[in-house]
Amino acid sequence: MNCSQQYVNAAVSASRGVSDMKDMGNTWNYGGKGAEPVESLIAERLSLPERGGTFDAAAYLAPHLAACLSGDPATRTDPLVAAVAAGMLRSYQLATDAEYAATIARFCRANMAELTGNKARFPLGLFAVLKANGMLRPIVDGRPGNVVFLDLPMEH
Repeated sequence: MNCSQQYVNAAVSASRGVSDMKDMGNTWNYGGKGAEPVESLIAERLSLPERGGTFDAAAYLAPHLAACLSGDPATRTDPLVAAVAAGMLRSYQLATDAEYAATIARFCRANMAELTGNKARFPLGLFAVLKANGMLRPIVDGRPGNVVFLDLPMEH
């Protein structure tokens, strides 16, 4: 299985894309200020549906945002700029090998993920935050891949 956990184990620099961020402690966030503590993945405590589903997300978005779903060239940044920017970012991963595998298995059973034989160009980091009920909310960190797209205005 070709997955991001294997990629994490090989990550030693920002150019590798994913980091376990052990040097940052348990309070790292996107702004680096340590707001909400993050948790290691524990598959059986993740708050996930038994069965996921699909819907036409583009039907619910403004046209300029829906264009991103199809990778419309007008929504993408210059490939060279994106490659340089992606090499400067690392996504956050916090899980043991066993819990990472159990989490991916849960995602697959719930139709929330699909395994392929292709290596991800931008592996996604996975970690969790604690919910009020004691369950864990899984967080997918896709920042390195997000640099492929131009910045879009915030839509609420």
